[in-house]
Amino acid sequence: MKKTIFFISLILSIAGISCEENISPVEGYKERYAFYCILGGDANRHTALLVKSYQNGANTVDPFITGAEIGMFSDNFAIYYRDTLVPRIDTSIYKTPQQYYYIKNYEVPLNKKLDIEVLLPNGKRLTASTTTPDTAEFADNLNVFLPDGESSLLTYSWTPADQNSYVIPYMAFAYYKKVNGVFTYQGEKEVPIMYYEHQNVYTPIYPKAQRQNYITYGKGALIRALLDISRGNINTNDFAVGIYVKFQLKILDKNLSSYYSSTNEKIGEYNINLDQNDYSNITGGYGVFGSYIIQEKTLFFVEDFIDQFGYSVLFNN
Repeated sequence: MKKTIFFISLILSIAGISCEENISPVEGYKERYAFYCILGGDANRHTALLVKSYQNGANTVDPFITGAEIGMFSDNFAIYYRDTLVPRIDTSIYKTPQQYYYIKNYEVPLNKKLDIEVLLPNGKRLTASTTTPDTAEFADNLNVFLPDGESSLLTYSWTPADQNSYVIPYMAFAYYKKVNGVFTYQGEKEVPIMYYEHQNVYTPIYPKAQRQNYITYGKGALIRALLDISRGNINTNDFAVGIYVKFQLKILDKNLSSYYSSTNEKIGEYNINLDQNDYSNITGGYGVFGSYIIQEKTLFFVEDFIDQFGYSVLFNN
């Protein structure tokens, strides 16, 4: 649920939409519609937002459109969205609960064309389609052990199914701390590709969406990420890491790749304004209907390497 609320709150930055570029003193106000729906390969619940532009700049009323019928179709398959509401995180403009449409328990398929149709209460229709991505093929010589010998760089490569699709790499390991004498899961630590150091302050730099078919991590970044989990604690033997390391590729479909290319912004920041000339694939309106999948490769820590930090190694799931 936290992930859903976070996703909705980011998209709701479209609350600042305006229509100045299409307003004519002769024609008067012309209502415009925006639809946003991202199907995530790592999500159980897939959300959608449907909003309209403000009339005469009045932006104190939530632009969310209620009462719409939203259906997604493929071959002989059909699924319909429901609407719901959650507490609003930012109430500086709107005081009412946050609303959105959703489907749940839907697993995003590979390489499948999906069509979506939105029937507005006033009879207007918005339509769009996405072809979900296919998996990439990891290099045969990919070294699954961390670190990679004496090398100062850790490089992983793959062959994408679509050379034009954007990919977001992600590497993380599970870490634990003793609570009442028992190693207890504390979370997942993402590994940055590097740290930027300025005046003895280290800022992690994480992978962004890219078209290149490889990613390189600095061994020093991995070491600093491992040191971070026990920073400020004298007893490093109170900490442990999981031997299995998660390496993922988030593969974006053509629509999300085109959107990223047009805005050059990090995935997740879908804060499109209707007065901007951003990418849209919604027929009859504006916005984005897209999809992504998650592909995972399991890596392994070398136990002798972890021993140097004073940590234990656990066989995590």
